[in-house]
Amino acid sequence: MRDLFVSYSETLLSQIQQTVACNSMHSIEERMCRWLLMMDDRAEGEVLKYTHEFLAGIMGANRKSVTLAAQSMQNAGLISYRRGMIQVCDRSALEKASCECYAIVKQRFDAFLTPPSTAFQGDTKGRKN
Repeated sequence: MRDLFVSYSETLLSQIQQTVACNSMHSIEERMCRWLLMMDDRAEGEVLKYTHEFLAGIMGANRKSVTLAAQSMQNAGLISYRRGMIQVCDRSALEKASCECYAIVKQRFDAFLTPPSTAFQGDTKGRKN
């Protein structure tokens, strides 16, 4: 259990570090794509229920910048949105529009969520059942 906690803590810390770097290096649209993808990964249902104000807060941006980015993304067919609701329309294009930080964080979380393989899994040689 301790190893699991340590691994989870390291995974979260790496996401925080990546977010800090991302916020200082990438455009608002790239960052918004990353956040929408991460939220879509964890969402239950097809609609993300987040306001532009909320997105601005988590991205360290102002609401107007988020609204302009959302309009641009909607015009490009990546998302559709209306007050407090965002739907990913073209996930593949959204991933391409995102900065590389999304893939880095996703890879780290996927590695954490993948159970370690066992050395003898499926090996029945020399064993009696």
